[in-house]
Amino acid sequence: MPTMLKMLLAERQLKSHTDFVVAYDRCAAELDPPVPPGYGPAKAQYYQWLSGRMVGLPRDYHRRVLQRMFPGWTVERLFRMVDSPSADPRALQSSATIDSELEAFLGAEMVTRGVTLVYPTRSDAAVVVPENDLRGLIYVSALLQRHTGIRVNFCGDREAAAYTDRAYIGFGLGTVPPPPLDTDRRLFTVSTTDSTIGPVVEHL
Repeated sequence: MPTMLKMLLAERQLKSHTDFVVAYDRCAAELDPPVPPGYGPAKAQYYQWLSGRMVGLPRDYHRRVLQRMFPGWTVERLFRMVDSPSADPRALQSSATIDSELEAFLGAEMVTRGVTLVYPTRSDAAVVVPENDLRGLIYVSALLQRHTGIRVNFCGDREAAAYTDRAYIGFGLGTVPPPPLDTDRRLFTVSTTDSTIGPVVEHL
């Protein structure tokens, strides 16, 4: 799947690294303060931008130049993966009211690669989702689809346990294997008390 950036470049007939750098330098010169020529991405980095195969999002002056090149697009949205190469970028841009602060809170990994909402299952049934967990799952799914450009997938906790490297939001106790103690990727921690099992700590 390509990034939104690749689709927008194709729409503008910028089909090579050389073409992109020319346009990049032109927009960089318009900034205040301007970015000197020659600061555009190297060829290898450019192709990583098109494929989304990179660690984190561009920072510093790259962000400023890209936002100048594509008014109305956040950097997070530019590097979102697009399911259909034939989709209309303008339709995708206007399909939701983007909450950039929410996207920044959720992080670059979720924005660029999507998030999986994990629901609890029982061993004696194919899929059993308690009502409160189902309500939470539907609410979060609707929130992400209405206010962000993040792709949303769903899977059961038993499937999720085999892929602990993915970005998850879990619903219900035990839906996702606990993260390593030294992890710094938790969004927040909720501590509460259950009348039947005592203190409960959820790392999200």
